[in-house]
Amino acid sequence: MSASGAGRPSPPPEVFRYSDADLRSGASGRRFDEALLRLWDERMEAGGVFRYALRAPPPTRRLPGPLGLLVQLNPERTALRRPAQDARRLDQPFQPELFNFTRVPPAEILLEMRRSDDVAESPGDLVLVNASPIERGHVLLVPAPGLRLPQALTERAARLGVDALLLSSRRGLRVGFNSLCALASVNHLHLHAYYLERALLAERAPAAAVEEGSPLHELGPPSHPARGFLLYEEEASADAAGRLARRLHAVASRLALRGYAHNVFVCRGAPPGPPRPRGDGGVAPSGVRALVWPREPCPGAKELAPRAEEEDGAARFNVALCELAGHVPLASRRLFETITEAQAAGVIGGHSLAEQPFRALARELAALLREDAAAGTGDDRRGACGASDEGSAACGASDGGGAACEP
Repeated sequence: MSASGAGRPSPPPEVFRYSDADLRSGASGRRFDEALLRLWDERMEAGGVFRYALRAPPPTRRLPGPLGLLVQLNPERTALRRPAQDARRLDQPFQPELFNFTRVPPAEILLEMRRSDDVAESPGDLVLVNASPIERGHVLLVPAPGLRLPQALTERAARLGVDALLLSSRRGLRVGFNSLCALASVNHLHLHAYYLERALLAERAPAAAVEEGSPLHELGPPSHPARGFLLYEEEASADAAGRLARRLHAVASRLALRGYAHNVFVCRGAPPGPPRPRGDGGVAPSGVRALVWPREPCPGAKELAPRAEEEDGAARFNVALCELAGHVPLASRRLFETITEAQAAGVIGGHSLAEQPFRALARELAALLREDAAAGTGDDRRGACGASDEGSAACGASDGGGAACEP
């Protein structure tokens, strides 16, 4: 995001109002998609808002192999994006002196999201352009930016992401979240959303219930390079959105409490179960998938220069929400043209949590969700560890073995 215009008052953004009825099967999807993409395209054509022009899809290819990983060439994002902030702890407090989303210039604000039951005086949720886009329509969903919350997933933030997905009538809208120490660039609560009209591994990777009847499913090798958890809702409704947001918040909060960084990806997709056929037209997304990958914390700022992608002849790239979903943006044309599925899967799997701590987490999270104990307990004033800022413990390390932080 550009910090130009910091301190200037922003004119009121366009308000997008929606109700619970709009969440049923994308009833207002056309209205939401048209508003978001119209405003995004206007900013792109006007110039001066984005760090580079992205008026056509980046070069894209599907890697041969059973995973069907998708790679894209986007060198400008690596070379021109804003430097990432240095995150040392999962519960690092908001730092007002650093760049945050209260400082964005007015042109970067596209929409204010308002539910029909919102109190008029309550802070609204904003949709901002991502000034270093991966794809057309790449935006940031920022819940109540004036509250200045750190980058720890709250129930409100999870609900905003699920609502946005259900408001869209397009399969290609994806929503994601990077925690601190899992390649989040800015320590101010936000999610990513973008359109990608290509099938992804995250839509169809099979997952098995952790225990009989549990809403928590687990996935991992060989059908996915990294071990993760899946929550699934078949129906599109306000009740389903609320239930999924509560569970997602509960899982993310418990991971942070245990000292694990995490990445989240929410998309339309197939129900858990046996492997599904892949291909851009082969999967008919029928429900909402929320995937969560725990990982060992990687303190520091994410940085990877284009020339480092092939250091010593090895494929190297950062691994965050997109890559874990099976969408791998690359900065090097040579790597884009030569990388194999085995190489890409090796890099992604290198950030997977080790099996023993993953199994322990699976049992703990299944017990947490057994009675949907976290329902209705989201609190936007709480930090990453599920404790208030006063007296909260540091969550910067876990006791399980895991992957190194280097990409």
